[in-house]
Formats: sequence, C-alpha cells, structure tokens
Amino acid sequence: MLGFKKVNLKCFRHAISLSALVIIAVGAILYFSGFFKENRDILMFFGFSATSTSILVAVLQSIKVHDWNRRHAAQSDLNAFRDKTKPHAKILNDAFGYYLRDENCPITKDEIHEKICKKNADGKFSRCDKTDKLELNPDKLELTDAIKEYLNLYEGIASGVHQGIYDREVVADLMASNLIKVANLFGPYIAHFNEDMYPSSQGRIWLNIKTLGDDFKRKYRAEKHAVERDKTG
Repeated sequence: MLGFKKVNLKCFRHAISLSALVIIAVGAILYFSGFFKENRDILMFFGFSATSTSILVAVLQSIKVHDWNRRHAAQSDLNAFRDKTKPHAKILNDAFGYYLRDENCPITKDEIHEKICKKNADGKFSRCDKTDKLELNPDKLELTDAIKEYLNLYEGIASGVHQGIYDREVVADLMASNLIKVANLFGPYIAHFNEDMYPSSQGRIWLNIKTLGDDFKRKYRAEKHAVERDKTG
C-alpha cells in the first residue's frame, strides 16, 4: 500500500511539472502573439494557473526532499545501530541462546528472573522491603543492563518510524526480521515490565517495539505464507 501511494505521488508530481511547462509554453506563445492585449481575463487566468502550479510543484518537491531525508536518516542510523547492539546481543546470547533461539519461543519472565534476580539461602527470590519487588542480583548487572539497553535501542528505531523520522520501508527492508524477533522474544517481559512492575506506565515502556514488530509480522509473515501457499498450491 505504501509503495502504491509513493508511485501515485511520483506520477502526480511528474504530471504537475508537465502541466507547468505546458502552461508556460502556451502562455509565452499567446503573449508574443499579442493575444493577451485583447483578452485580459484570460491573461489573469494564465497568471493564476502558473502561480498555483508553481506553488504545488514547490510543495511536492518539499515532500520529495523530506522523504529522501527520512530514508537517508534511517539508513545512516541503522548502520550505527548495528554496532551499538552487538555487545548487548552477545551477552543475551550467552544467557538465553539468543542468536539461534526461534522467534516463536519467547523468553519468559521466569527465565529472566532466574538470570538477573537475587535469591535467598532457601532458594527463593529476595524481595525489596519497601516495594516488595524482586531484588536484582548485583553480580548480574551486566545482563540486566544489556536487556534494557538492547530494548531501548530497538525502541529508539521503532519510535523514529512511529514519529515519521525514519522511513518505514527502509527500516522494514533492513531489519523487519530483527524487530519481529525482538517483539516476540521479549513480549512477555515487556508485558510484565508494564503491567506488574510499573503499572503507572500504562503500557508505554517499549510499546513501539511491540507495535511495529507486530505490524511487520502481520504484513511480512502473511506475505511469506501466501507465497509458500502459491508455490505448493
């Protein structure tokens, strides 16, 4: 659908540009032939048409430049994004087998608690006296930080798409599979973080990861299955 809209916009821009050239050419011919001397109303019409068309061309050009800027920003930031996620992904792989883990096998909150939370001598999780929340294991802070930073980085990209800073198609081409995997694997933990740990957040923490990841999944996984059905049908 997005591609269709962009093709239509491109064709519309070309049509308007061609119309502007036609108006200018016809206006010049009529002007030098002396036609406008006896037809002032038509001269005003041509002037209005030329001005309106020029404004429309300028607006369309501005849209084109803005679209190019968004695509360039997405490509540039995604290149830097890969380098930023690598150390965190390695830590996640050591803890949860992240690299080879199937996207349909979520990392449960219990798995994460087992890795990052402190336990008492009886083997039960230790809880903070003030908040009654599970206490973090001070020896596992590197993993705790890796989980949060990894999700924060993906949230930054997803938020950029949501706000129109990054081009959605560029992000989809370069990292749709990654976003789908992150949304699936950390879905239970994101829900737990919002609903149980920080209910006052109203579900906003890492929300854009889930929203964009689920959108990509519906679109690209559905298209993949449709192609597979066509091949086997």
